[in-house]
Amino acid sequence: MNYLPINLKVLRSFLILANSSSYIKAAESLNITQSALSQQMQELAQILGSPIFERVGRKSTLSKFGIELLKKVEPLVGNLDETLLTLKNSSNSLVGQLNIGATNTYLKSIALPACLNIFDNYPGLRINLREASAKDLVNELNEGSLDLALLPDEYQTENLNHQFLFKEQFCVIGLPSKIAQFPQKVNLKTLEPYDVALLNKNFLMRQKIDFQCKREGVILKNRIELSSMGDLIDVVKTGRVIAIGSSIACHGHKSLEAKIITGEHLSREATLYWRDGVHQTSAMKVFQKATVDIARKLFIKKS
Repeated sequence: MNYLPINLKVLRSFLILANSSSYIKAAESLNITQSALSQQMQELAQILGSPIFERVGRKSTLSKFGIELLKKVEPLVGNLDETLLTLKNSSNSLVGQLNIGATNTYLKSIALPACLNIFDNYPGLRINLREASAKDLVNELNEGSLDLALLPDEYQTENLNHQFLFKEQFCVIGLPSKIAQFPQKVNLKTLEPYDVALLNKNFLMRQKIDFQCKREGVILKNRIELSSMGDLIDVVKTGRVIAIGSSIACHGHKSLEAKIITGEHLSREATLYWRDGVHQTSAMKVFQKATVDIARKLFIKKS
């Protein structure tokens, strides 16, 4: 059998470049010069006998052959890396690093508990857990800097695979004394007399609330806007305002209560994402199962 003289290091460079937004960023990640990276890609294309990248205007993009190469090679290299790392550590346990991202509410209520659930069972596994906006998380997944991300299912995610966790309806959140004033069925019109705290307009949740208000002809007394669900909860605890947000953000806050608000557009779906075509490691699968278990418990508790 004939073998192609391809250096594994060059294949890794290709994978990083293929998932990066530019040669500059890929070269920085690889800690090599742009010219060295360009030379590697030229050698790889020459060995394979087909162009891997092509110019579209000023931008370099994957050719049709390059796209096919990425789909075939990425899972193979990922599987090889996991196998070698496991052999090096002489263990059948999970090893290496798992990079997880989540939006504020989902990090605190799902991702962090899931990480802690698997933490003690796998001492050879390092977990890098970070909070970011949904838009940034999608970008980082596509670039390969994250293995998995937990965010609402409302974004451009055509290059990603996903695991649906649960659907949640937005709620009015406040001290029990304030929530007790509301009828069994609450809509946005019910909240008009009250001072309200909301997330700022950069959040899709806020955009949905504004859209529903417009449809129902409701004008809320929006007294304060905040940049995270955690900040929203802290303000509500003062008792000065009520808030519209996620009921699971109240998880662990015994001083607060939440009641569902009716409205066609006042909902979102919690979803776990990973990049299409990437090798799904054993660690990724274990984390995925842990998030499903945590989400199921939250859903049962809410129900």
